[in-house]
Amino acid sequence: MAFGRECRTDSPASANSFAAAPSPSSRPTDPGPPLSSSTEPRNQAAVEPRAIIAEDEPLLARALRKELAKLWPTLEVIATPENGPEAAAIALRELPDVIFLDVQMPGASGLDVATEVADEWPEGRVLPLLVFVTAFDQYAVQAFERAAIDYLIKPVAPERMAMTVHRLRERLSARTSSRPGESVP
Repeated sequence: MAFGRECRTDSPASANSFAAAPSPSSRPTDPGPPLSSSTEPRNQAAVEPRAIIAEDEPLLARALRKELAKLWPTLEVIATPENGPEAAAIALRELPDVIFLDVQMPGASGLDVATEVADEWPEGRVLPLLVFVTAFDQYAVQAFERAAIDYLIKPVAPERMAMTVHRLRERLSARTSSRPGESVP
């Protein structure tokens, strides 16, 4: 089953429905304290990859997280921010290996988040791999101009997500196997 638009359901009895999302008033707007200590550089060869899923629709974020857990069990999803400013703040604080970005989010677009993260990323650290997951195909060129590794259109078929996961794992593996001073995208 593909995930994306069809994850929404008006029927709680639907076999494909997810648990109800928290109300907007119960969601934190402040990114809060660090989710992990990212002040020290991580030895990427010794730890599992970490990711952020920036998606303003909780049901879609949960579906993406569930699909990633199946395809890439060692990937640690450290946060699921629901707006652009929160996504940028968490990314810059936590320094994940991968960021999944929706294009249209409150506060700032995923494209704006990608630009901010690239501009503010600590010097000497390899940028995170970016994957845009959106319902809009017209932003693909802009996403790749921001160094996206992939651009997925919702609803995303599991086979297509598997291709993306394979591509991400290959890139991360190339990064950890490269010699010091060697640049790997």
